[in-house]
Amino acid sequence: IEEYSKVKIASIIGGLSKEKQLRLVSKIPNVVIATPGRLWDLIQTEPTSSLRMLAGIKFLVLDEVDRIVELGQFEELGKVLNFIYKEAINEQSILSTMSNSVNPQENQEDEVIQFNGQAVRVINEGDMESLPVEIINELKRRAKTRRTIIVSATLTKLSGTSRMMNNKKFRSMIKRIKKKNAKSESELSSNQPSFSPKVLDILSKLKTKNELKVIDLTTDLKAPLPATLSVERVRCPTSEKLYYLLYLLNNKLQNSKSLSIVFVNSINASRKLTKILIQLGNKVTALHSHMRQVQRIKKLHQFEDGKREILIATDVGARGLDLENVDLVIHFHLPRDFDTFIHRSGRTARAGRQGKTIMITDVEDSKRLTKYIREFPPNSIVNLDPEPSKIYENKDLIMKATELEKQMHIAEKEG
Repeated sequence: IEEYSKVKIASIIGGLSKEKQLRLVSKIPNVVIATPGRLWDLIQTEPTSSLRMLAGIKFLVLDEVDRIVELGQFEELGKVLNFIYKEAINEQSILSTMSNSVNPQENQEDEVIQFNGQAVRVINEGDMESLPVEIINELKRRAKTRRTIIVSATLTKLSGTSRMMNNKKFRSMIKRIKKKNAKSESELSSNQPSFSPKVLDILSKLKTKNELKVIDLTTDLKAPLPATLSVERVRCPTSEKLYYLLYLLNNKLQNSKSLSIVFVNSINASRKLTKILIQLGNKVTALHSHMRQVQRIKKLHQFEDGKREILIATDVGARGLDLENVDLVIHFHLPRDFDTFIHRSGRTARAGRQGKTIMITDVEDSKRLTKYIREFPPNSIVNLDPEPSKIYENKDLIMKATELEKQMHIAEKEG
């Protein structure tokens, strides 16, 4: 434990102080957790110190890799990977540097490589002012043994509603893969692993040459959902979704002091629901993409500390949030694809804990819901049928809160 307590960790993300993050990088942390855009920004700003961070790394983990690639951020991620794999340990450049230096410790100006037109000092993990052969060998050895791990809850399964299915190039690739898989086993390489189209698409962009393996931790019981997560659905008219939401939240709050996340499909819906629920006396906060990073972190701290019991979130909160005591996820709006449903629902029932995800569906959701249901084993979704008297017992109060929210919205627009 004492050994691991000395591990230095740096968080490199957009929206926070770049200067502070550069100071963290300069301390050569053991572990770096970063978003591709900000990491590449730091590399361009301080290539030498960033080389100290990237050269010779043992493990590279790409979390939510399908989303990173899908969002079009791969240009920046690709540059980071190129920096790690090719430029940080450029064998020919190192050998050239060594041959031109009688004494590397005295002639430090030769200890450089070219990257994006810049002369960048080659990193070594010992004395930062020298370039001994044993360090070069160590860097080359690590380059060969480095492990790249790609992770996502929706990596091995391609749902019928995936946004990838709407991409012509991706559909064309699927056809080619199916055609290739239809060949006899003898025509395929004996050590060629079998990957889903989604994984192959990602790997083609990563261009890794190492031996590949897929470890699928999902079960056959709950599709890609954990066995500790129960999935429920309630049907209602579109105009009455709010009544059903309040019923579900109040019913939960009476029986538990844990936290709830309500997902919506727009920022306006997030703001509207937050105001209405606050008017009804609930401890609520919101999370959406129009907030600055500092604001998001503050809101999440309030939620996790229990100062706010309900979080109204857009899909900016669907991935990457590991919050304790979240036992209920409600989909006020069904997400636009099943992959997002999986990630939303994954905010609860984490690390073996129990959790529940509930879909509030109306007629407009029927077509999308039918596609979702196909992804589940038969009879695995529980249908809720609450008593009308329970649903509408606070109808007048809810109508007043809704009307007040409308007036507040009008006043804000005019003001």
